[in-house]
Amino acid sequence: MKKLVFLVTLFAMLTSACGTPEPVATSSVTDSPSPLPTETPVLPATLIQPTLTATPILVEGVLTIKVNVRSGPGTGYDSLGQLETGVVV
Repeated sequence: MKKLVFLVTLFAMLTSACGTPEPVATSSVTDSPSPLPTETPVLPATLIQPTLTATPILVEGVLTIKVNVRSGPGTGYDSLGQLETGVVV
């Protein structure tokens, strides 16, 4: 019974100590006045057309096997030659 009374008292003390603090009044007066807003100049709208420029994508690699070079896509086309292992393409 004593433990229950102690726990209830402790709980009451903790909840009253954790209450919301009283608000503190602060001054809203500033030292210097804010500058008045100025007009923003309106610029005439001019449309600028983008210039399309092709940008090549360069890919470089080193062959790890000997490859055939053909006159077209696929094995049905004539072989023009071979590129050896280690060639930079």
